[in-house]
Amino acid sequence: MIIRRIDPVSLGKIQGLVMAVFGLIGAMLWGGMLAIGGMAAMNAGGPGGGPGGGPPAGVGALMGGLALVMVIAMPVMYGVMGFVGGIVAGVVYNLASGFLGGLEVEVDFQGEHLETES
Repeated sequence: MIIRRIDPVSLGKIQGLVMAVFGLIGAMLWGGMLAIGGMAAMNAGGPGGGPGGGPPAGVGALMGGLALVMVIAMPVMYGVMGFVGGIVAGVVYNLASGFLGGLEVEVDFQGEHLETES
């Protein structure tokens, strides 16, 4: 079996979804770190900040807010970039397969081998 053409929009949708999931995982990790840092800053904070007073009082709230924004924004940004990247990759693959003949794949359906054209 030879794959000669890939629908760029179809590849873009699949890659966009996969990248959105990766973005969500990354956002939860980074957002969790920001939230923990925000809580630590609120617990250590004093009214003024500076060398002996800890961070300013609003730093903890800012970090917590950034964590929430990150959990929403990162999956959306990764999904959009994955969609566009998938479309570009599909177009490039289609151009390259025109010159090189496509991608040869051997498929086995539950022990039955398909005969391919030569």
